[in-house]
Amino acid sequence: MNERARELAANGGVTPLDFLLGIMRDDGNEMPMRVDAAKAAAPYVHARLSSVEVGGAEDAPIKLEVVWQAE
Repeated sequence: MNERARELAANGGVTPLDFLLGIMRDDGNEMPMRVDAAKAAAPYVHARLSSVEVGGAEDAPIKLEVVWQAE
């Protein structure tokens, strides 16, 4: 973190997410610093997706039933 980032943090009054987004959006900051701020802020804004295995036991497979209701 450079001196400018430390100064911004010391001023207070913002949440850590606000702080990171401010750094990311500030065109006066160098791109590597903005990218690092974006990476750090991303988990607060975007949920990390996880894989989910769908399946049933061999003796109890999943049953899919489609019910179509005419108008």
